[in-house]
Amino acid sequence: MLLSAYETSMCVSSNKGLYNNFIIGAEYKELLSLGKIINAVKQLCLKYPQFSLAVSDDYHSEFINEYDLKNCIDIVNDSSIEEILQKYTDLKFNYADKVPLWRVVLDSKTNTLFFVVDHTYFDGTAGKTFHVEFCKVLGDDDIVEDSIIRPKFESYSTSTEMMRFQDRFVGSGIIDKGTYPKMDERLMNSPYFKHNYKVVHLSKEKTDNLVKLARDNGFKLTGLMYSIASKAIVYSYKDEDNKKIRTMIAINSRFKVDSQIDPLFYKFGLFYGTYFHINDISFIKNSEIIEIGKNFQKGLNENKDKCMEDCEVLETKAKKDRSIIEQSQDDMASRDLCPLTTLTISNLGVLNDDKVNKSNTQ
Repeated sequence: MLLSAYETSMCVSSNKGLYNNFIIGAEYKELLSLGKIINAVKQLCLKYPQFSLAVSDDYHSEFINEYDLKNCIDIVNDSSIEEILQKYTDLKFNYADKVPLWRVVLDSKTNTLFFVVDHTYFDGTAGKTFHVEFCKVLGDDDIVEDSIIRPKFESYSTSTEMMRFQDRFVGSGIIDKGTYPKMDERLMNSPYFKHNYKVVHLSKEKTDNLVKLARDNGFKLTGLMYSIASKAIVYSYKDEDNKKIRTMIAINSRFKVDSQIDPLFYKFGLFYGTYFHINDISFIKNSEIIEIGKNFQKGLNENKDKCMEDCEVLETKAKKDRSIIEQSQDDMASRDLCPLTTLTISNLGVLNDDKVNKSNTQ
């Protein structure tokens, strides 16, 4: 099946070195081993099609005929979290190799399991779902009878098919060749932006304090991070510029999936819409971080149902002209406007399972 426009944009972005992987990790109470991991992951691979999907040269999804889970699971014991994240952020999934676009990594020193994925068939929600589903099938059996996966799925439905985008969105929205996504060059030329990345690890204690600060004031951690980032970049502008800061936030869009579709098929997959938050420079300069965070959360709450519009516009226009996807990424690459940053946050989400150390889900 032809990839959705957003799935394709992730592939193009990866091919051009603009975006690599994301990683969701959790520290487990139950001692993990290679055998236990293989036996559990095998059940997920046989149940969910995304684990067995590759990308063809013409941006179609295709199932891998056969693969060995031993080649998809790594054990490390002498690396810090920062070193692990740096290594696997750099990991390049080569689409031409027709191998699974994910990797499971066990840090045996801390009993932490990392789910490393290319962004084509997985999003952040799917990353957390991996650990939820992994816990359900994790057993005590350490003996592996067969680590080979031979997928028997007949088809795969992309997010486009599940959300049933309508042609009525043609002509609306902001999507156009060479202009999406777009960043202001003055921001990118400022000294604090660099075309590289740095691993920043926030401890559980610091993260808990940030979460408490946000929730005590009626908004979420995302809003607090947005507020801090806005304050950091706003002074690149002069008041007389009369500009607005426009930020794109990814929103889980599974609530848009057709209600008749079996949930089995969209627990994983790429499902996100875009919420654009716009603020006057003067508001950001003259407001405290808490006030900015509340403003962000209020806008998000009011506009969540509209967060799919730009995604729908891109999907609809791409049906008529697929070159829009690659040209938008070419525009980004030619201007070198994509700083890569990795932020690790402890206790980002709580997994309700006794097998997971709830104090350290990353």
